[in-house]
Amino acid sequence: MESKSGAEVWFGPNDTRNVGAMLPSDVPTTKYEAELVAATIAVRAIPPDTPVLLISKTNSVSTSMNKHLSIWEDKGWVGVQNPAPAQQLAACLRSRSAPTSFGKLTTATASALCRSAEELARTAITDGTAMPPPPNNNSVPAVRGAKLSSMTQKLAYQSIRARKKTPIWKGTGEVMVLVQDAIKVTNGHTPQESSVWKSVRHKDFTRQFRNFLWRAIHRSIRVGHYWAHIPGYEDHAVCKHCDEEESLQHILVECKRTGQALVWDLASDLWVMRTGTPLPKPTFGGILGCGLTMVEAESKKKPSGLNRLYRLLISESCYLIWKLRNKSVISNAGAEPSTTEVKNRWIYTMNDRLETDCYLATHSSQKDRAGIPPALVLRTWHKTLLEGEKLPKDWLREPRVLVGILANGSDAFSPPSSRRDRHS
Repeated sequence: MESKSGAEVWFGPNDTRNVGAMLPSDVPTTKYEAELVAATIAVRAIPPDTPVLLISKTNSVSTSMNKHLSIWEDKGWVGVQNPAPAQQLAACLRSRSAPTSFGKLTTATASALCRSAEELARTAITDGTAMPPPPNNNSVPAVRGAKLSSMTQKLAYQSIRARKKTPIWKGTGEVMVLVQDAIKVTNGHTPQESSVWKSVRHKDFTRQFRNFLWRAIHRSIRVGHYWAHIPGYEDHAVCKHCDEEESLQHILVECKRTGQALVWDLASDLWVMRTGTPLPKPTFGGILGCGLTMVEAESKKKPSGLNRLYRLLISESCYLIWKLRNKSVISNAGAEPSTTEVKNRWIYTMNDRLETDCYLATHSSQKDRAGIPPALVLRTWHKTLLEGEKLPKDWLREPRVLVGILANGSDAFSPPSSRRDRHS
């Protein structure tokens, strides 16, 4: 089921030109694209010799048409994501003889008038009303290609890559659908494939997990079906513990081998400390798309510590399950780790990540790519530390700060030596 969005056009009370339309299936469902589509519908409904004032909730359309349009066209629209709505609006505006100006809603009265237009859009989405077709006199072909004076080697290479259609592997496409469906459940909208690939390189992930994530989405990890057609190795495709195909999905969320369920239980325990609610057991698609998951709203100026904690929990736990499986199958000839070993290794992993965060927050400048704002680290690990009520508000430089889950036995789960001590 694909995410739907609507565009609304409001001329005035009881005006027959008021219309709401569902965005076409090939248009991304963002506010910016919806405003471009709405502006195109409005322009098409007005005679070409009549001046037009387009008023929208943001300045995005005005900025695109007045500031960015000439740059985009000089570069042949190379590098512009989903250019079709902007191209259609630009073609409609150029076919008019009268001027077009833009404005932005600034008063509560104007905002109230738009509620009726928004109701039109909601009705259009419910009824499935498609966007009205463009009249013939506004169907102006877009200029193709970039200006020679604006052409660079980089731009030419990007243009060639954009025109070359790279076939998508069947396995990659299947996994991508799982990721997009999982993210839609948590975020409320379906992410684009480019967003999923961008999330693979999220700075909160370790290099090892980024490589693992990239290979997992491409289904290039040698498990399960990979061995099924290799003579003499067919038995490698089956999980010796569960007698089922040992796919990556089976390893991460289904296998009954000691480690998988326990690791997710430990992650849930830490999540309970922070939020008071258990962590739902992640799905295969949710794990691979954890870089996009938003458990609470955030802004660019103040990133959410809770979202970051979720990314760390899922990524570190997932990669630990993978390492535990490899150790059992490859190194220990199928022997399972004990529950104590699994718990100690998980707590060691999280403590090591906590130490890394503290070091990067206190020994790196904000301009350093590896640096992390101290406030973000404090928000990330809030309410998850051992005896956190006894720690000062700024505990980043405190020695022996640990996550609030104890291991069985002594404190062997703690990193053997503090990064802050090693680098001080």
